[in-house]
Amino acid sequence: MILLLLIASPAGAKTYEAAGGYENPPPEGAEMAEPVEVEFWELPVWLILMQIACMPLELLASLKIWGYLGYCRVKREDLLDNALRDRIFSCIRDHPGIHLHAIARETGIRLGTLRYHLSVLQRSHMIVFVESEGMICFFKNDGTYSGLQQRLLVHLHREVPHEILRLLLSRPSQTRNELAGSLGVAGPTVTWHMKRLMRDRLVSSEKDGRCVRYRIPCEIAPEVGKWLS
Repeated sequence: MILLLLIASPAGAKTYEAAGGYENPPPEGAEMAEPVEVEFWELPVWLILMQIACMPLELLASLKIWGYLGYCRVKREDLLDNALRDRIFSCIRDHPGIHLHAIARETGIRLGTLRYHLSVLQRSHMIVFVESEGMICFFKNDGTYSGLQQRLLVHLHREVPHEILRLLLSRPSQTRNELAGSLGVAGPTVTWHMKRLMRDRLVSSEKDGRCVRYRIPCEIAPEVGKWLS
């Protein structure tokens, strides 16, 4: 506003003389001409600025919002013209189910910048995410992955569940203590992960005396093997 006043002040300092038409009638023989309309943008710059400066603040705010939305709107086909966004999308495409911090490690992009580009890709329906145990995992949004595959890939991006599934695929029907010994972790750690694997129907259990044995259901074992390989 101050800038507009500074620009307009020189114009305001000028003096103009106007004479009434009644005191100065047109000369004899003069022809009356129709007034010619002048577009707003053809006015002098200082006059345009003065008009804008007199607009209500509410109107200026709405124009600012619409201008911002128009500036930020990115066409779907142009999304990947941005080098960082293309790198992020390629990372998600090549590592389905990858989580935020893993994307940051793979791409070397800072978390703040990464979150911004992920939101742009998500709003444009280029990617989707699955939330599991407070961790958000991303997939390319092209219908490639079923619900089962998404759940499986989320677990495979975690070290302990990944190793549990690998061990059960190679040696089915293992107990908690056997898995804990092979993995070098405590029994409760195996139990914690096993509850989530069973919840997502990736692992089933059966009683064997006083022990519980775990296995990967036969119908999904090939799918698990495909992604583990």
